[in-house]
Amino acid sequence: MMKRSLLIVFLIFLSCSLYAAEKEIKPRIDSGTAWYNAREWTPCGQCWSVEPESHFTRIPLRFKNEVTPNVWGNARNSAGLFFRFDSDAAFVKVNFKLSSPSLSMTHMPATGKSGLDLYAKKNGKWIWAGNTRPNKQEDTAVLINGLSKKTREFMLYLPLYNGISELEIGVPEKAAFKWVAPDTSKWIAYYGTSIAHGGCASRPGLAFTAMLGRRLDITVANLGFSGSAKMELPLAGLFADLKPTLFVLDPLWNMNDKLVEERAIPFIQKIRDKNPNTPILLVEDSLSSNLGIRTDGEIKPSAKQNFYRAAFEHFKKTGDKNIYYLPYNNLLREDIDWDGTVDSCHMNDLGMFRMSEALEKAIRPILEKK
Repeated sequence: MMKRSLLIVFLIFLSCSLYAAEKEIKPRIDSGTAWYNAREWTPCGQCWSVEPESHFTRIPLRFKNEVTPNVWGNARNSAGLFFRFDSDAAFVKVNFKLSSPSLSMTHMPATGKSGLDLYAKKNGKWIWAGNTRPNKQEDTAVLINGLSKKTREFMLYLPLYNGISELEIGVPEKAAFKWVAPDTSKWIAYYGTSIAHGGCASRPGLAFTAMLGRRLDITVANLGFSGSAKMELPLAGLFADLKPTLFVLDPLWNMNDKLVEERAIPFIQKIRDKNPNTPILLVEDSLSSNLGIRTDGEIKPSAKQNFYRAAFEHFKKTGDKNIYYLPYNNLLREDIDWDGTVDSCHMNDLGMFRMSEALEKAIRPILEKK
């Protein structure tokens, strides 16, 4: 009798859980548009469960005192977060409120810093569909219209260097609409600097982490923190509790020789202790794009790159077969071009494309082993 009662309780719990996962979310109807509140769904690319006030951010409120103030501030940006949905909509709109009134930077347009960016799948490939051109903090915009009545997969990227306070996705009132849950079966945790953060792509979908995700058909969680990727040990502790398919560590632009020498091995070890078999890819900083004119002789690794390489060799000597290394001359290279940045450091769209190419080449074989 006890076993039967427990079985009934379990079945009730299971049915409730399934209902919660599949519950129908009623849209707000306004002038023929059905508005679906993005707060009702979890963004793709979010590494931890978050509190309601952190819904569109990258690090939960409960970790605020475990990271540096700069990391915390950057984590309020929604870089790398996106929503997926299916719809046969003739148009897609967004109604949004940005968390900051600062829409652009001197070297990065508002479309990248504060814009929303829509992609749709056609013949199995993600292609660009439309984006916002923000000129105020709160607005409504049509991303695309004139679509034929055919169910499509959509992906909406959130701003790179701004945050989202509120977001609704609008489709015709009679159109079908279904949120697509984040795929956590296979994903990449990418830790890096302002370049990984998204600086200075002209649209969120052109950040190299986003491009890489589309190339590999896998979620790349953007853990790029502008000016703040310095391998602090408490942050490694937070990363260690994640269970990605691959960790990518790309912090060198924000670090000096001494920091790399002191922190690289302990930081990697902290992650490795809890993830003994998870692949870790160490990525060097790419070259300054005006180095070609400033240097007459052979370009050699910097001191901090040599310290990073020494950290890699340290783990190889311990027998670690799941640690990998991507050197600078496999990123933005002289034999391709020197036109990949806006300011010798931060990537323009060409640079982002080159980075995604190089990273795909390095990462795809690693993923194929899993």
